[in-house]
Parts: sequence; C-alpha cells; structure tokens
Amino acid sequence: MPVALNVVGKMYANAQGVPKDLAKAREYFQKAADGKDGNACAYLGEMYLNGEGVAKDYKKALEYLEGGRGATDKGVAGRAYWNLATIYAKGLGVLVDKNQATEYSKQACDEGYEQACTLLSK
Repeated sequence: MPVALNVVGKMYANAQGVPKDLAKAREYFQKAADGKDGNACAYLGEMYLNGEGVAKDYKKALEYLEGGRGATDKGVAGRAYWNLATIYAKGLGVLVDKNQATEYSKQACDEGYEQACTLLSK
C-alpha cells in the first residue's frame, strides 16, 4: 500500500492526470513514508528542504532524506543522497561537514546521479 500512496503523491506533485496540489502530494507522501516507502521519504524530504508545499524545515528534510537513501528507484535514491550532500555542504540545520558532504556525493554518483558525478570529477 505505501507504494500506491507514493504514486498518488507523485501524481499530485507533478500534475499527472490531476491538478497540481502540493498539499495533497505531501499528505500521500507522508502516509507512504509512514509505511517506510523510501521513495516517498525522499520526495517528502525534498519538499521540506526546498519549502515546496510545506514550510522549510531542515530537521524534517534531513530525517526524511535519510529514509530516502533506501529508495527502490535509483534515480530517487541518488537525488536523496545529493540533497543530503547539499545539507552538509551548506550547513542547513547541521554543522558544515565537508567530509560527510563528499561521502553523500559519492553515494549519489554511485546511484547514477550525474550532477554528483560531474562535481566529483572536477
């Protein structure tokens, strides 16, 4: 059931067959995340990180993005790792930790997140 809730959340977040409604997207992502869906955790974490449909909350972003590392979709997992790298690189609600940021960037690249691979190759 969490997987289905995540799919409905994505539909609302991306206006796929329904009007875009970030509040409803958050609702469905939250229910899926409560059911331990890693993809939903990653999406919800990104919403809190960027303040999309919710107030920015770096503590919640970190919590959900940590859960997003277990996303079954490699692209979603890669983006979760990349967002975690950003949190640590910029010190968003945490102390700046360049080593942790680099580690998460490597994991993002390992998951196929091209932006991380490009940054690491410089």
